[in-house]
Amino acid sequence: MRWWQARDEASGAAPWYGRPRSLQLLLLALLALLLFNAVLSIGFKVTDFEWHSEKGRIFLFTRPYPDTVITYLLPRIMLDSIVATLDPILARALVYPLAVLLLLWSARAWMRCVAAPGDPLWLRWLPLLSALFVLHPYLARDLNDCGPQIVVLGCLTGAFLALCRGRPLLAGLLVATAVAWKVTPLLLVGYLLLKRQWLAALATLVWLLAWLAAPALVLGWDATLAVYRAWLEQMGWMLSQSDPTVLGFEPPRHQNQSLRMLVARYTMTFGPEHPINRDGSIGSHWLYVSFADLAPATAQRVYQAVLLALGAVFAWRFRRPWSRLSLEERGREWSAVLLVMTLISPLVWLHHLAVALPAGVFVARDLLAQARPARWRVWSVAFIGVVLLLLQRDVVQRELSLQVLSYKFDAIAMWLLVALVLLPPRRDAGRFARLPGAV
Repeated sequence: MRWWQARDEASGAAPWYGRPRSLQLLLLALLALLLFNAVLSIGFKVTDFEWHSEKGRIFLFTRPYPDTVITYLLPRIMLDSIVATLDPILARALVYPLAVLLLLWSARAWMRCVAAPGDPLWLRWLPLLSALFVLHPYLARDLNDCGPQIVVLGCLTGAFLALCRGRPLLAGLLVATAVAWKVTPLLLVGYLLLKRQWLAALATLVWLLAWLAAPALVLGWDATLAVYRAWLEQMGWMLSQSDPTVLGFEPPRHQNQSLRMLVARYTMTFGPEHPINRDGSIGSHWLYVSFADLAPATAQRVYQAVLLALGAVFAWRFRRPWSRLSLEERGREWSAVLLVMTLISPLVWLHHLAVALPAGVFVARDLLAQARPARWRVWSVAFIGVVLLLLQRDVVQRELSLQVLSYKFDAIAMWLLVALVLLPPRRDAGRFARLPGAV
């Protein structure tokens, strides 16, 4: 008997949304979305995949190497070069299925982590399917680029499993690989130190040094070190700016859902001359409202204060050693860190939020397992659902979607998701606490 046909003896009759037909329809909807996205992504769309392929070709063939001001570290460009010489459609056709397989593996791993002993069968599958459906706008956008954020998700899912199984060296390798692919997972080194996972943190740094040295095999040491010096100078220049909207490597955009742009949106007024309006001002739209008019330097100090406050809150929340946490507690913290490291990055496009999947599975399970979930939890999940399913560009079209993005509703939804995953409901108040066989 297959999982979607099974009737769990411990659960009796499942609610209508957990019955086989409901699960089948949800699964079919996800498969239809995946197939549609695959056809568009492989055969028709031109996205950042081509940009990365071009960077890979430059890495292989252009001398002297010219790219000294980039947002990615050289190991990522080196990895981009693996498919850079292939025909674009062939490259997509090879990479896209691998990204899907990595996503499915990661999703299954988190489903197993989230499931509680004694859960009826439908309660094991429905949180995963629900999270995939609600988060599909982010996942689909990332799959359009053949899954760069899914690579981060897969590496860090593997690192989490390795750490839980007592394999810190493997965990360090996978975290370092994620950092080499995209810098933001470097925050996990701080988390590992906070959890007293000394060997895993040390292994991450050692493996990262190996990754950073690898491009010298192609470019030579002088060119490699020149790129890293330029990268560090660029990051230092950005951190020294007194305007939270100034990045240097990317002009300010309303689409950016980072914490610094969230603070800037609600503390500053962007006049017609501001660089954020270089492609046309949306401030004249009747839906656009400014909330404050602080000077850029003051807004920057507000952002820094918010960042420090969040750091203090998370340091206190994550104070317990790894060895004293249950598997569920470890998973909740890890999934929250995946989101936080993304949201505090200076540049956050919507497809970067694909790493929200683990937190989404936890929160979906919490909601489905509660007979009377707290009102704040219900309203928070409803807000997340409305933003992700009803306020995306494919639904409301470009002009209105820019207004939505300007208010940073996606960022707010993801910060709510962080709160939801770190503030679980009481397990003994669950709908299934007294089921036969429940633990």
